[in-house]
Amino acid sequence: MFLFFIFSILQGLTEFIPVSSSLHLIFISDLLNGKIDLITTVSIHLGSILALILFFYKNNLKNKSFNTIMLFKISFLGSLPIFLAGVFFYDYIKNDFSISALAIFSTIFFGVCLVYIDKLPTNTKHTLSDISILKILFVGLFQCISLIPGTSRAASVLIGSRLLKINNKDSIILALILSFPVILGAFCLTLFMEIFVNKTLTLSISPKLVLSIFTSFICSYFSILFFFKHSSRIGFKYFGYYRILLGFILILYYFSKTIYI
Repeated sequence: MFLFFIFSILQGLTEFIPVSSSLHLIFISDLLNGKIDLITTVSIHLGSILALILFFYKNNLKNKSFNTIMLFKISFLGSLPIFLAGVFFYDYIKNDFSISALAIFSTIFFGVCLVYIDKLPTNTKHTLSDISILKILFVGLFQCISLIPGTSRAASVLIGSRLLKINNKDSIILALILSFPVILGAFCLTLFMEIFVNKTLTLSISPKLVLSIFTSFICSYFSILFFFKHSSRIGFKYFGYYRILLGFILILYYFSKTIYI
């Protein structure tokens, strides 16, 4: 129960910020000698999906920040590349759930990229409401980079957006919009494949499952609010510094394990 709770908190806090939630889950599970099973994965992602729905609902209701056509256009076109990649490489993605040299390199490299994009100029004349189809597809292709272990979906979208000179606030909104169909799609694909195809998963309501969903939901929602409010103003370099530090911590941790084995 304790590990289940820890994984739910980690998922919520890291899913929508550019630090790779999967990497954190794997690292902590290894550190605590735990295991992330499919039920855990499914439940914590459901909590994140519900938090994102609440965020967009409240923003539409109170601030009228997003219009339906814009949301549909961006989410559909921007998610096409990673959906196709996810379907064709499902087995590889599912099984590549470990920290490797590539994952550690990606953690540090994309940390440097986040520091760099904070220095890029911003085009203030354009907003997300008039973003072109080509730009959406460009960011969508960048999102496919997140399939590389240790990258982070949010980081790849933010980097792609800032390379197009989209401002910080709109880059964050774009990352959040594109995260919804991807998380939902991955959630549904996992359920379908593991229940009906591989037949390795059966779902039943339990207090542990409900607690996991609720914890992930609460942590995800406040993480989204923090990310949206503060990173719009201060940028992404601090996430970059954190990733670089985390990368070197992972190097030391796994190097020390090889010495004592």
